[in-house]
Amino acid sequence: MKRSLFVKIIAALLAAVTALTLASCGKTGDDKGAVVDLLRDITVDPVRADEPTDKAKEALMQSYLSLFCATLPEDKSSSLISPLSIITALSMTADGTAGNTKAQFEKLFGMTTEQLDEAVSFLTSRLYDTGSKNVKFTSANSLWLAQSGTKFKTSYLERVKAAYAPSVYSVDFADPATVDAINGWVNKNTDKMIEKIIEQGDVDASTVMALVNALTFDGKWAAKFESTSAGTFHSYSGAEQSATFMYAPNCLHVGINGAEGVVKHYDGEKYVFIALMPDENTDIFDYISSLDAKTLANINNYAINNTVKVGMPKFTADYDYDLIPALVSLGVTDALGGMADFSELAECEVGYMYVDKAIHKTHIEIDEDGTKAAAATYISTRKNAVLEEEIVLDRPFFYMIYDTESELPVFMGVMTKL
Repeated sequence: MKRSLFVKIIAALLAAVTALTLASCGKTGDDKGAVVDLLRDITVDPVRADEPTDKAKEALMQSYLSLFCATLPEDKSSSLISPLSIITALSMTADGTAGNTKAQFEKLFGMTTEQLDEAVSFLTSRLYDTGSKNVKFTSANSLWLAQSGTKFKTSYLERVKAAYAPSVYSVDFADPATVDAINGWVNKNTDKMIEKIIEQGDVDASTVMALVNALTFDGKWAAKFESTSAGTFHSYSGAEQSATFMYAPNCLHVGINGAEGVVKHYDGEKYVFIALMPDENTDIFDYISSLDAKTLANINNYAINNTVKVGMPKFTADYDYDLIPALVSLGVTDALGGMADFSELAECEVGYMYVDKAIHKTHIEIDEDGTKAAAATYISTRKNAVLEEEIVLDRPFFYMIYDTESELPVFMGVMTKL
């Protein structure tokens, strides 16, 4: 029987946007105010960090894997997240916490918030150097602060500027134009792949702060797929779906935990697309739950110096997640209610801050030339050997867009239905 797997890795997937809104405490002023970068004239020394240790990388991979598993849909449908986008948003949030609230974030990260600032700053800066003009990575951060009702701590603003270099704006959250401004920023910084991250009504006069991170990845394959043909994808439910499959020879073969897979390079070979498909008798979600951080962090070591011909389906998809249940399952609970301690972020005239919404959105397009993808995360806080065989990914498979230098993925997904 011909073994199925896939080869054309999702290339431009990584456009990730993460947004964080801290809402709450006091009233906002009546003045609309100009949208001005509040920290443009404040100079801080950027965080200087060495390359994360192997232990730190494994801790990051564990948090990535935990987030991915915690966001898998209950209905067993396809899934895609940008763990880097989510971690960036969460780390900027955690920088404003103290006490047990901070401790819960650090347990999820597997390191202190200071160490995470350094790691994310280092990794993000290295992602820009793609090794090819045909592969583009961009990242941008912004903070949107209520004009009144809250006294933001300069120490917090300087800390996030040093680590994440965000633009910082003063706005009236009661003004509908603020929602349009935030969505416009997201749309621009994700190459229009994420049109908007919030709706009218998601912020109001009780909103204190919105934090947004946008990541984009647009990459061409090092070698294009040579041919296409009609085929059938066997979905998780057993239904057969008509699809267009792309085929390419000379892809690296990889095997992990009993699954067969492929590695396909993007131009410049810094980024690769990796797909793993277990045998027909193994449930894809059981397989994902068997993966561990150490194995994924060293996945390059499992690539066999053999090549295979690979076939994979072309697809375009959008995903939408509520991250609150995932955060609860991962032990981040204090930040979501009355136990929240954001004392390192701001002083409120009235009430306290807590996270009330956390939404993640992703978009991906894969074709013969490459991959495009986007992800958006919104968090709001409110007051109170040459193998002569062919691998065709024609049934559920796990995949990643993976940075070979940091040995960490920027996207992780599972395809169960086209």
